[in-house]
Amino acid sequence: MSTLSIRCRMSLSSRASHAVRAVVRHSPLADPLRRLIRRDPLQGIFDLGRRCGWDAAAAALIGSTDLDRLLPHDWHARLRRTINTDIATELLLTAVRRRLVIGGVQWCKDAKLSDLVATLLQQCINNELVWRASREEHIALDWHAEQVQSRPRWVVFVQKCLYDRIERVAAEASAGAELYDEMPDVFRGIVSAALDEATARRSWRDRIPSIGSAEDGYAEVVSLYEEYPYPRWLDWQIPSRGTRRLDVAAWGGDAAFADPERPLDVLVAGCGTGSKAIAYAFGYGDHTRITGIDLSRASLAYAAVMAEKYGVRSLELLRANLLESSRLGRQFDIVECTGVLHHLPDPEAGLAALAEVTKPGGLVHISLYSELARTEIARLRRGHEVRIGDISDDEVRAFRWNLMQDDPDAIDRRLSLRWDFFDLVRCRDLLFHPLEHRYTIPEALALLHSAGLEFCTIEPPPPPLDRLWVRYPSGEELRNPQAWHQFELRYPEAFGNLYEIWARKPA
Repeated sequence: MSTLSIRCRMSLSSRASHAVRAVVRHSPLADPLRRLIRRDPLQGIFDLGRRCGWDAAAAALIGSTDLDRLLPHDWHARLRRTINTDIATELLLTAVRRRLVIGGVQWCKDAKLSDLVATLLQQCINNELVWRASREEHIALDWHAEQVQSRPRWVVFVQKCLYDRIERVAAEASAGAELYDEMPDVFRGIVSAALDEATARRSWRDRIPSIGSAEDGYAEVVSLYEEYPYPRWLDWQIPSRGTRRLDVAAWGGDAAFADPERPLDVLVAGCGTGSKAIAYAFGYGDHTRITGIDLSRASLAYAAVMAEKYGVRSLELLRANLLESSRLGRQFDIVECTGVLHHLPDPEAGLAALAEVTKPGGLVHISLYSELARTEIARLRRGHEVRIGDISDDEVRAFRWNLMQDDPDAIDRRLSLRWDFFDLVRCRDLLFHPLEHRYTIPEALALLHSAGLEFCTIEPPPPPLDRLWVRYPSGEELRNPQAWHQFELRYPEAFGNLYEIWARKPA
């Protein structure tokens, strides 16, 4: 059995367990099963929100004498370290935030409510303030700022940080050490960590070297990613050393790439905030030199901070236009370019530039949007395409809010890359990117051929929702793009998480 077949069987085995979970999660029995197996302490509050409105649910939560049971320690810990992706939780917490500000709740005098506000603050940082805020909330915030004599300054500061970036609030307030000294430890720790991270990114912005013209032809895209570095990530599943080499050998069909002693030169084109480039630094292991290029200084600065956090030293970051990759002055064994080409004005020119810097016999990995899988996203975009590059943050928030209220099914069952919906940066990229190309598999194959690359395979996607038994291409079909095209026609939602395509530059 070939390395590719073994690797695919392992991959599909893990996807089978994912399919079982997906079928249970989306079956009509899902809610009763969840309640039977483990009743969420907040279930009664959620039921009240759906029945009587989320303001009523927020009032019940804030007024509860049993907050320790309703909001256990692991609930706080999870929301402080991750981005929430549960619709009911967002609707509830958005209403809680509103009630705390408009209702004038003296939360700072109650330890349990203060703990809830600290979790709200960290979650608002994590999700880049994606939650909708009403005009009344902003009016109340301004009123509280004027009444600063009647409450501690740090309380007014924290409330503003629930609605605006901490670094901006701190600058406007001319916040000094005495303000932070007034805060309880939990708030001081959250605020200090956010400000330190923002300072670290600013210090990196001008230290990253530039090559070539960088912005030519990309002004609108560069502007987007300077304001919204993409993707926002807090942590990452770090692979074991060398496992990426095994994947590359399988998908590329060349066992030589699995040799842990083989020196590799890898280009990550359009590395963004570095999540994959940093994972590749671990996955490719020793004897690997990784170069990450991107147009956005803000994204590269984010990547540099995270590389320091994870102790990655084998990653070189450069501000460069991938159309000018030849200016790097060398060729690469492997070129990784995921989620980038479909945002270029001319994807063919972009892939041709990457093929030029790939060594003969080297591999190119690209990911592209599927026309079929993004049908729902294309429908949602159509209402904004006339001015999609000019959508404001508040319009994004209002759009999300209305969709959660009116058509949550569009999010839970029909929206590819669902998790991107729950933070501001990812949601903009998902639904409001100013430039997007979508492909069928025959069109993607034509893109490869235009760059002089040979198709190797497509990585099998996770099973589509509600489909426990899925027939994937196998054996020789794995390297047959027509077999993959027929697979997608049968399961049009399968590639919601992009085509992951591997190609080879002829020797």
